[in-house]
Amino acid sequence: MSEWQVTGLRDIAEGTIELSCAPPKGECSFDFVPGQFVEISLPGLKSDPRGPAREFSIANAPDEPGITIITRLSQSPYKQALAALTLRDTVNLVGPYGRFTLDTLPILMFPSYLVAGEHEIVFVASGVGIAPFVSMLRHMKRVGFPCAVTLFFKTKSRARAPYLGEMEELARVHPELTLVVEAGDVFHETLARLATNANPLVQEPARYFFMAGGPHVMRAAYDTLRANGVLNERIYTEEFSGY
Repeated sequence: MSEWQVTGLRDIAEGTIELSCAPPKGECSFDFVPGQFVEISLPGLKSDPRGPAREFSIANAPDEPGITIITRLSQSPYKQALAALTLRDTVNLVGPYGRFTLDTLPILMFPSYLVAGEHEIVFVASGVGIAPFVSMLRHMKRVGFPCAVTLFFKTKSRARAPYLGEMEELARVHPELTLVVEAGDVFHETLARLATNANPLVQEPARYFFMAGGPHVMRAAYDTLRANGVLNERIYTEEFSGY
């Protein structure tokens, strides 16, 4: 565990804040793979029954300085203490952790297998579940898109959608990226359309689904994909518990 300096705290969407931190003095970099997460603990917090630490997906790209995370606000002691941080404060950070990363995909582990138009990656994000995909897409913006990518973003409203403007601009500039934004009431209908005939034995392109968001939404999304013929080994999930 190391002590990180708070370098930024801002509202990023309705009911959502973005926290940025810099590594300890003498440490110039922090190595991670887009899609990984860190654990952040707040020194001195003793009033939260779940303890002083929580896990957050990293939202920035590896070549950007420090670490950035986002979270929904709530009345929990931890969230209230997090929202009250100032640039004079520090947090304890450990990590990175996790295998919710694109380097686990067979088509990217063996790039020679990639054929233009025959593979597609679909990111399915709900709420602050957008964070790992922002990291991945910012990285792709710098190094290139490995294949066609669709970002399917479930949100109650534009105001509650972190980084939506940035993702819209990214899709405008990069034809490899398709952005689909849907409200909750049509989420599973649209997901079913994306999943239809995604089984490579039926039709190309072969689609790989990466999903991040609340447990209830992600489990329902998983069931939708499986019911529409998507193979289990083509679904990768990262769930966020509420607190």
